[in-house]
This record gives sequence, structure tokens and C-alpha cells, in this order.
Amino acid sequence: MIYPKEFTEMLLQDIPENIINSISKIKLMIFDVDGVFTDGSMLYTKHGEHVKKFNALDGKGVQLLINKGIEVAIISGRENDAVLYRMIELGIKFIYQNVIAKLDTVISLSNILNISINNIGFMGDDIIDMDVMNKVSFSASVPNAPKYVQSIANWVSKSNGGNGAVRECCDLILAVKQNYLIHY
Repeated sequence: MIYPKEFTEMLLQDIPENIINSISKIKLMIFDVDGVFTDGSMLYTKHGEHVKKFNALDGKGVQLLINKGIEVAIISGRENDAVLYRMIELGIKFIYQNVIAKLDTVISLSNILNISINNIGFMGDDIIDMDVMNKVSFSASVPNAPKYVQSIANWVSKSNGGNGAVRECCDLILAVKQNYLIHY
């Protein structure tokens, strides 16, 4: 997919060059789920089942990344069958749930895929994500994350988690990749 030049210029106009350089190297993008793919709400049925709501635009963004050869993974601190179903539906092969030590999982996945930590991006929204955000080449967050999480992110989406934040991040990565290929 080739984005129109105006689109890439719009997305990249306020992004510092060092962040663009980090994004251009991404081979693996990892996302948290609760608060990033979802709005973080905890909805339960009367039988105690935990229900999740996902944004279709976010899903399409992930599929666009995968179609461009960028590996995608999710690492969630919680476990939910709906998450597993949705991520498989999107074509995500690397799905890790109920993970507290997310950095250990990122390092393990880095070794499995033979992808340097310098070629990994991560989007998270809470304290459990901060170790990873401090280690990877590109870290992203959402505006509804605590301020201390946003403060360590290289980039914060305009949309809240569950409301297009993942798509914004995917579009940014794809715009950088397209722009990088055109100019280098």
C-alpha cells in the first residue's frame, strides 16, 4: 500500500528525526492489550465472563503491518479468551497472556525471532509496561495512560486506547517505512 505523500507528510510533520530513525528500524511491533487495544474497561456478564471490545480500525492497522512484513505480537498482563480469538483473527502469531515480567518475554521473543531489541517497538499504557518501554528502540503510549507512563514514551497517540490508538501507531510506522524507502 502506498500512502499519498500528503498523508505521510501530515503524520510525520511533528515527529523528531531521532524517533523517525527508530521507527524506520522496526521489524517487530509489540502491543499491550488492556488500555491499548481496549479502553481498559472491565465488563463482566452475570456469569462472570470478562467481555472485551475491540476497534476495527486498530485491527486493520495490525493487518497492514503484518502485510508489510512487520512482525506483530501482543503481551498482556491478563488472560482472556476473547483476546486470543481476536488476535488470531488478525493474524498475530505471537500472543502472550498473563505475563507480569513483560521484558523477559520481549527478550525471549527477540531471541526466538533473531530480532535485536533495537528493531523492536512497544505500545503500552501502565506501570507494568515501563520496563519494556525503557528498553526497546521505539515506545508508544496513549493519552489516557498515567502521565508517568506517557513521559517515557517516544510518542503518544491522539486517540485513547481502544479508540484508534493502535491504528494511529500502525499508520505512523507505515508512513515512516514508506518515507524511509522513498528518501534512502
